[in-house]
Amino acid sequence: MFGEMNVLEAGLWFFTGAICYRFFSILLGNAYSLLLAEQSVNEILKLLMITEESFKIVLEMKYEAASSTNYSQEDINKMREIDKIALSTWQSLTVSNLIYSSPKFFRGAMKFTNWREARQQFNERGKK
Repeated sequence: MFGEMNVLEAGLWFFTGAICYRFFSILLGNAYSLLLAEQSVNEILKLLMITEESFKIVLEMKYEAASSTNYSQEDINKMREIDKIALSTWQSLTVSNLIYSSPKFFRGAMKFTNWREARQQFNERGKK
């Protein structure tokens, strides 16, 4: 009878250990996945901010080239307004496409719904 209790007790400890191992491996795996998702979102935002700045530099080059040709200041101002709308549209579409094309588990790392919030999240993470 004493030997049976040891086998029973050993079996109980074995299954308890197996359950604890499974629980903690899932917990650590999920934590790592969340960290990876947050780092990925930060890098994506960094790329988007660099792209936006590059786009603005190209637009300024366009305006300088236009001012050195036969374009009037009124025409250049119209171009600026059109380009401002195009940039705003690109920003909105980029954020919405990023959110809706991401896997559901990945969306939790994106705490933004528009460009302003995306820039704010990028700036906050950049300070950390």
